[in-house]
Amino acid sequence: MELDEFEVPYAVFFTNRRTILALLNNFISAVAMLFLTPILVPHLVKHQHMKEIDAGSALGLCWLTYVVGCPFAAKFYHVTHRRSGIVMSMTLVACGLFLIGPSQVL
Repeated sequence: MELDEFEVPYAVFFTNRRTILALLNNFISAVAMLFLTPILVPHLVKHQHMKEIDAGSALGLCWLTYVVGCPFAAKFYHVTHRRSGIVMSMTLVACGLFLIGPSQVL
């Protein structure tokens, strides 16, 4: 059985509200992770007595969690209401930042 092929213009992705919100969310998440890397590595090295390479690996684990969590979140949103998923996501982010602790810059 062959699938019907048809072209989808790229402009469709930028006219859909959900797509714009998803792109914006991914962009903000990436910027936040890139911004936190130079702040958190010295904090983890100095206060948590981690090696610098281990601190970098810990932040790499954040990226890995993000990559694994996105498909999981997509399946979760199909089962539950979107607002509850967003509230749970933001709560997990706040808890994660609380567990890391304050930085010297702030």
